[in-house]
Amino acid sequence: LDAVEELCREGGELRRTLEDVLDLSRLESGVLALERSECALEPLAREVLAEFAEAAAQKGSALVFERDGSAPDRVATDPRIARKVLCHLVENAVRHAGPGSVRVHLAWRASATGQEPRAALEVIDTGAGIPRERWSSLFDSGLGLGLSRRLAHALGGSLELESSPGAGSSFTLVL
Repeated sequence: LDAVEELCREGGELRRTLEDVLDLSRLESGVLALERSECALEPLAREVLAEFAEAAAQKGSALVFERDGSAPDRVATDPRIARKVLCHLVENAVRHAGPGSVRVHLAWRASATGQEPRAALEVIDTGAGIPRERWSSLFDSGLGLGLSRRLAHALGGSLELESSPGAGSSFTLVL
């Protein structure tokens, strides 16, 4: 049974990688079709956390959802793309958090340009942190974070990073 479960897990990882490559190809060719609708953010975040619960438990990490009282219930976005970005962020956080926690925090994010506040899903880990000089290269190497940033921009949002060595990291999807 363990071998079958492992094959299913690996098959799921391969499927996600193939979907990522297809989305990257669509982005680069300008044909990524967004399907905007009302997206309930808390259920989306809880679903993603549940998907990575076993991997987190194996690493000794707790997965936690938090919500500011005034955080938005819904936003107009492409739920599939928002979920893909959040999955990348939670998966990376679980991988790098070690024993500790990974939190997804739903809140409003003030705009620096004076626009209306935007919904933010912040993924916070208790890992080793990332030195500032490595921040820009994180989005250039590998498929996950680079694709996630480009997908966030395609949604009209952003993907932001805050981190310091020894203090963990925070990646925020702003929608």
